[in-house]
Amino acid sequence: MNNEKKYIISTVDSYNRENTKQLYNIFKTKHSLLKDTSQISMFDDEDVRDSGEWKNVAKACLEKYSDAIQLYYDNLFFKGYKYSVFYHIDSIDKFFESASHIPLYNAEKIDIFDENKIYRLDNENDILFLMNKTFRRFDEIDGRELLLHYPMLIIYHKNSSIVEFRFDALKNDVLGEKRNADFFINIIDFLKSLFHSSFDCHLEYMDLRKLIIFFKEDGSQNKINSQKTVDRHGGKTTLQASDSNFILPIIDDLKELIYIKLQKELAKNAIIKEELENFLKQYDSKSEWENIEVTFDADNPIAAKRYKVQFKFNYFGRRETLVCFMYNNSIIGNERMNNVARYIGEKIKK
Repeated sequence: MNNEKKYIISTVDSYNRENTKQLYNIFKTKHSLLKDTSQISMFDDEDVRDSGEWKNVAKACLEKYSDAIQLYYDNLFFKGYKYSVFYHIDSIDKFFESASHIPLYNAEKIDIFDENKIYRLDNENDILFLMNKTFRRFDEIDGRELLLHYPMLIIYHKNSSIVEFRFDALKNDVLGEKRNADFFINIIDFLKSLFHSSFDCHLEYMDLRKLIIFFKEDGSQNKINSQKTVDRHGGKTTLQASDSNFILPIIDDLKELIYIKLQKELAKNAIIKEELENFLKQYDSKSEWENIEVTFDADNPIAAKRYKVQFKFNYFGRRETLVCFMYNNSIIGNERMNNVARYIGEKIKK
């Protein structure tokens, strides 16, 4: 087995459940493209549900079929990355001019060991740029140090003209004593440096706290189910709603008292009503929002189609907001973050 194949198989061995399932499904769907079909029976069992079995089949395909390696590379543009940060750019024309000089992706010519190379893939709605890093992890069973392939994307969304950095977390056996929080900062800085050296334009920060206004609108399909704030006195508050009604304790309860239960009584006492409303306004305007969790498509009658996204504002004192896809077994691949990016692009204009 050559080094490239060992490198990729070692990487797939570290995949989480969602990414393992996605790769398994790709091999299952595309197995007719594989030159040697003697192992097609791998995909005959429709009852395979265990992620360990998905991983074993995926690794067997990578080991046996050269075309499976190409499918692995193709999937790097579409796998379910969990974390993102978003930016505007100061010149779209200069961005496109620079992008035209970046080589188009070709699976047969990709060098995933080169951390300075960028590969471009043009789609109908976006342009994706793939970059790669290599990390090392220690296999306690075999007592060996293994290489881990770590891909990242820079995505230009054509409809909104925003730029997104998309990446993943690392497991503890790779991070060692470091935290993923520190690791994310390093990855963001790496991507920013690579962006500025490759594109003749500048990134501009997006204030995603503006999204709070839209999430709080009546009739919004996306509802805040958790929020952490620091009030004007320095006190920290975390409010968590139930998944069934999305009513935040205290704040939403108070709104219900003012505008529903005590509406008639408060109409007779304008001073008390004004004081209560001022309290709510000050809470929103003078509190520092650290993070929120939002349930997207919250009104979908099919609960499995809902998904949670966390927004960490001013991430570790920086101007970026770290966006994190929380969890959903039904949505795998890039669809989940594409939905979030589409929403951000529609709501926050330059």
